[in-house]
Amino acid sequence: MTAWLIMFLATNVEWKNKVEAEVEAFNAAFASHAGDSKAKDTLNHLAAEFSKIPLSIWEEELSVIDLCLRESIRIVQSAVFLRRNLSKGSIEIDGYTIGPGDFVVYPTADIHHNNNVYPNPHMYVLRSL
Repeated sequence: MTAWLIMFLATNVEWKNKVEAEVEAFNAAFASHAGDSKAKDTLNHLAAEFSKIPLSIWEEELSVIDLCLRESIRIVQSAVFLRRNLSKGSIEIDGYTIGPGDFVVYPTADIHHNNNVYPNPHMYVLRSL
């Protein structure tokens, strides 16, 4: 997903700039030597500093990255949901009868790429957020 996210951001300058600004603000707030190239062992120091940041802070402070990652997952994900009828009777769904022990299979792309749900599902909804 990270590779897809980088690819999508490379094609969308507006959101790439938003992500860069968010990362810079995060570094300024939480990394005491983020811009200091003279600091000895800077990467190890940053890793140690970042490891002390609670998960709730990461989630609160990096909302743009989270949004972009979720959108990348929506666009790229191609999974199938399976549900087995474990009841002893048949179930009626939208005119179809699902018998006991039968499986229902639903491809997620049907919803993630549906024009009725996402006005322009392949143009990276990031453009309109």
